Amino acid sequence: MFKKKRLIIPVLYCFGLFFATLAATYILSRTGAISNLFPTSEPLVSFQQFYVIAHDLDESGDLNAECELQLGGGVRLADWNDIVAYYEGGGSLDEFIAGIKMPIRDDMRPFFEQIVQTNKEKAASKSNITSTPETYDDEYRISLDGNLRYANTGRHYFVGRHDHIKPPGFLDHDNLNNNQLSLGSWRGRGGYAICYGEFNENTTGVPLASFQKFHLIAHNLDEYGDLNGLCQTELGENFRIADWNDIVAFYHDGGSLDDFIAGLRMAEREEIALPEMGLPIRIDTSNITEMPKEVPDAIADEYRISKDGELRWQIDRHYFVGRHEHIKPPGFLDHDHINNYQLTLGSWRGKGGYALAYGNLIDMSIYTVLLVFYGIVLCVTLTIIHILNPGWLFKGKTQE
Repeated sequence: MFKKKRLIIPVLYCFGLFFATLAATYILSRTGAISNLFPTSEPLVSFQQFYVIAHDLDESGDLNAECELQLGGGVRLADWNDIVAYYEGGGSLDEFIAGIKMPIRDDMRPFFEQIVQTNKEKAASKSNITSTPETYDDEYRISLDGNLRYANTGRHYFVGRHDHIKPPGFLDHDNLNNNQLSLGSWRGRGGYAICYGEFNENTTGVPLASFQKFHLIAHNLDEYGDLNGLCQTELGENFRIADWNDIVAFYHDGGSLDDFIAGLRMAEREEIALPEMGLPIRIDTSNITEMPKEVPDAIADEYRISKDGELRWQIDRHYFVGRHEHIKPPGFLDHDHINNYQLTLGSWRGKGGYALAYGNLIDMSIYTVLLVFYGIVLCVTLTIIHILNPGWLFKGKTQE
């Protein structure tokens, strides 16, 4: 009989650590926590510590959290004071404007057209307009003194480019270099925001919600935008836009649509959310015996997907999945449905919103790396033991 005095402890330790790590990695990949470890999202454009991102939030949305979500923990929403500090520290506003691709405000164009018509030389010397190719938007959301909104008005702060001329009626809360840049406020959903901080390209954005291989992301694309490319940018190369067939396959394999809806924080479609019964007018409600299940912290009532790999129906209507809780509203064009209209495949027009990505948050190549790593650890451990005690394998052998 063998007494494995020197072999059993290091071997059990290595294998125990190895399998514990694999188990932990699997659990983290299912919960989405491991996505913090891998590179994904990048800003649309950057200048020094300022980074432009697209978003789909209204005035009540947390843009600080959105910056952290898209670019990592070292980044927050840019504040007007950050821009002021940059300028007062000797920074060039012309370079700032070009760096973040900011066009002139739309409300300024009529003034400059009039000035140029009446006095081209004066306009050139006063406005000093420079073209900014490949611009994004004429206002970028920021904060002021850490506040996202102006007083109690519900108007979000933004920075805009006025090139030294303030339009009549424009409420500016502050300005730089005689209104070359202005701090304004207004209402509206979606658009662009400036984040600020130390962006690490190896930091990963995290999906807004995840359920198995389905992951929810925000976007600012229209019907012709590349949602497959965005999924890869946000979550990695092994991701794509979720297809209706993926959801159908999940359901046919025994998956629960209630779990799917709750996991992806899907709200009821607005057209069935009346206060009395949560149901639409002119619908036979005699078969309804209970209210639909509430989803805590629901995000939106439709998520962009594809159908048979196509992003659009006909020419300009994007596909989406919506939650109808077994009741199809009058006039709603459905292309397919699951479980008697619990989920419905629809199509419509519009820019921005949310989309479902599909794929594994951790690629199997990570498991390969772990296998190789712990294989090396095991080999090194056994080699060191052998060097320190060349006869370790047989010393514990005794005969009874």
